[in-house]
Amino acid sequence: CTYLNMKKLLSLLLVASLVTACVKDGVDGGAPSVDAPSDKIFYASENAAEGRLLVKLDAPTEDFGIEGMEITAEPLFGGKPDATLDKWLPVSFDESLTNAEVAAALANDSRVVRVEYDLPLKRIEGKRVPMPESRPEATRSTDYPFNDPELPYQWHYNNDGLLGGDQYEECVPGADINLFNAWKYTAGDNRVIVAVIDGGIMTNHPDLADNLWVNEAEKSGTPGVDDDNNGYIDDIHGYNFFRDNGTITADEHGTHVAGTISAVNNNNYAVSGIAGGTGNGDGVRLMSLQIFENNESCYSREIARAFQYAADNGAILTNNSWAYKSGAYSGDSEYKLYDGVLQDAIDYFEKNAKLEGVMDGGLSIFAAGNEGSDVPGYPSAYYKNISVSAMSPDYTAACYTNYGYGVNVCAPGGELNYGTMFGISSTSINLTYGYEYMHGTSMASPHVTGCAALAVCYALKQGYSLTSDELRTLILTSVHDINKYQSGTKYFY
Repeated sequence: CTYLNMKKLLSLLLVASLVTACVKDGVDGGAPSVDAPSDKIFYASENAAEGRLLVKLDAPTEDFGIEGMEITAEPLFGGKPDATLDKWLPVSFDESLTNAEVAAALANDSRVVRVEYDLPLKRIEGKRVPMPESRPEATRSTDYPFNDPELPYQWHYNNDGLLGGDQYEECVPGADINLFNAWKYTAGDNRVIVAVIDGGIMTNHPDLADNLWVNEAEKSGTPGVDDDNNGYIDDIHGYNFFRDNGTITADEHGTHVAGTISAVNNNNYAVSGIAGGTGNGDGVRLMSLQIFENNESCYSREIARAFQYAADNGAILTNNSWAYKSGAYSGDSEYKLYDGVLQDAIDYFEKNAKLEGVMDGGLSIFAAGNEGSDVPGYPSAYYKNISVSAMSPDYTAACYTNYGYGVNVCAPGGELNYGTMFGISSTSINLTYGYEYMHGTSMASPHVTGCAALAVCYALKQGYSLTSDELRTLILTSVHDINKYQSGTKYFY
């Protein structure tokens, strides 16, 4: 193993409403190929999908083909019309043709602006551990705002140096998101929708079901029919972009992330969620946009479609625990040059997501990555997004977290190397307990997303309005410096 020099870590902690994220899930592949046969061809990679390319035209068209080559082209984005997204086409072709052959032919067409290989993105998995055989019995007091039995163990919300009533040197008071103070002002609002772009959320989980976004037209409509004409069939709680259908399959990672954002509060079951409401149907709504299943990769075209879906169907925040491998891009300029389809989709969400009268524009929050690297990961480090690193319950950088240039804030991500209870406790697909402990930047990012959701909830309550830029600035300035805690070394596992 290698070690992380803690002095190099940029560590910022969101307070009162804004902090925490568990590592983002990583992507396959290294740096883009700069030796492409044409300046129109980007990211030629052996890891790309075979028999499929992504093409951007100079103008939308309903009839696109290449003379002498049998290809199939159709619109990539099927939602609301958009001058930029409507230029993208996925082009598929027979396996007798290679990606390079078809890319070269496409690049020679004057209508084609760029050709991109369709790349796989993989999660950087958050570490999980079995439930402890025993732990201190929780001591409850009137200081706990909700009756969820796991709340005394969720140090990441309110760290007083105790876990369940016992003192631990690994817990430093204040190493949290100061959530109890934020809950004095608001605990949620069901008009706010957060899209979780991850593995699928367990839709029948007792601590999540009541806070799921519901597409009422599809729920009460005819199975197999696009009842609301949004381009997606049977999308009741979101959409499964991995399988291209409306059936969300329960995923351990996506379910854990969702609980941190908006597990139902005050229901005397399992955990509390940052914006999970007060138990009166007032929690932030979770939209499940599934891009992973088991350990299989999703591709950039499916992920891009998820951002358009989120904007078109009411989400104003997205939480993301995935990325390209650290170092795949050296900075924003290289990212903008090579990754056109994802950049256009994220920009579409940032521009078009809205909550009428309150929020103008959307904000995407990403886990920074679990590689222990000071090299930026993308799209997390893209300037329009918020990139979240992870800290331990003693304010120190978590052993796995990415850090440095491109990372914006730090939030609790847990440190299971200290012991099980020092991870992040949130919802689990295993209903024996209904919750489990994990750590990673994927666990940190939903803390920031949940706090951002609370900020919008409070704006609703007070009659304020925000732009996405204003919300981003609010998050980045609602922090305090924890650099004094960063000294010595910590081993990276």
